[in-house]
Amino acid sequence: MRALLAAALLCVAAPAPAFAQASPWTHEDVPFPEITGWCPGKVEEDDGAGHKMQSMHITACGKEFPALTAGIGFRGAEAQDIPSFTLSASAASAGDQGKATVDGIFRNKHQSCVRQTFAVDNNPVRNLPAFQVNATYLCPGLGGIFAFHNVTAYAQRKNGDLWIVAFDSENAALTSEEEALIRAAVAAIIAR
Repeated sequence: MRALLAAALLCVAAPAPAFAQASPWTHEDVPFPEITGWCPGKVEEDDGAGHKMQSMHITACGKEFPALTAGIGFRGAEAQDIPSFTLSASAASAGDQGKATVDGIFRNKHQSCVRQTFAVDNNPVRNLPAFQVNATYLCPGLGGIFAFHNVTAYAQRKNGDLWIVAFDSENAALTSEEEALIRAAVAAIIAR
C-alpha cells in the first residue's frame, strides 16, 4: 500500500525511452481513448519503493498541466474491492505518510518549501471511486506560493494488474472534460 500511495502522489516524471506499441495512445496493451487537444507520451516514475515504473502520460497539448498518468502499481494482485481500497488509500494520504510524500515532492523542488494547507477530498470525480489531495506550499526560494492538486483512482485488469490513474492539475475543481478523461482511462484499463 505504501508503494502504491507514494507512486500515486508522485507527479514529477522524466521522459522515458520510446516503446514499441501499436499506437502512442496504447500502454501495456491498454488502448487509451484519443481525445482532441490532448497529447500522449510515456514517462518513467519512481514507484516510491526505489523502483521505476513506466506509465502512460497524457497532457493538454503543449502544456505541463493538466496531466493524466496511468501505470501499473502492482502486477498480478488479488482481486481488490476498488471502492474500499480507494478509501483506505485516501485515509493514508490524509495522514502523516501522505503529507510527508507531498512535502518531499516540494522539498525536491527547493528546500525552502513549507506546507501551508493540506486537505483530501473523497469525491472529486462523479461516479468514480477516487480522492484528491489539495495542498499549498510557500516556497520563498522559488518566489511564491504553489498549489498541488492530485486526483488518484485505481483500476484492476482481469489479469490482476492494479493500475494507478493520477491526474495533476493547477486547479482543485475539475472540468467535465477532465472528469471524463479520468473516467475513460479507468474504463479502458478495466475493459482489458
